[in-house]
Amino acid sequence: MANKKLTRGSGFMTSAPPLGMGLELYTDETGDVFIETVLDEKVEGPPKHVHGGFSAALLDEVMGMAVWLAGHAVVAVNIEFDLQAGVPLHKPIRIQGRVDRKEGRKVFATGEIVLADKTVAVKGRGIFVEAPQYFKDSNFYDIHKDFPMDETEGKANE
Repeated sequence: MANKKLTRGSGFMTSAPPLGMGLELYTDETGDVFIETVLDEKVEGPPKHVHGGFSAALLDEVMGMAVWLAGHAVVAVNIEFDLQAGVPLHKPIRIQGRVDRKEGRKVFATGEIVLADKTVAVKGRGIFVEAPQYFKDSNFYDIHKDFPMDETEGKANE
């Protein structure tokens, strides 16, 4: 099965510049979500490196999207990340995330930012809580057609 391009993500990540970063999200046959990109000075923190906060936002995006694609209408309640190496500007990187497990309403996800030489530069962990009430009375389900959701109830399909 080939990778599938997702049609939506967070506006500031996937919208075309200048309003967004213009990033493209994909999913693979395992349900992992990933972005492959090269970042520039718009997200610079330390000289010639990606800002740590933007690294956290990238991990939040792929982990959260993986949870949604697994059928859970969630909001993030805890995101942690460990910077293990600098993420250089102007070099190819891969940001990837996946669902780890589910316990009650909590869905746990993990992710990484991986450099071209396969070094894991940043590790992330997230806890997402099922909260379909936040999306029920919006057009969220109309514009996020990739998600396996029950549009009438605002709940993830089981």
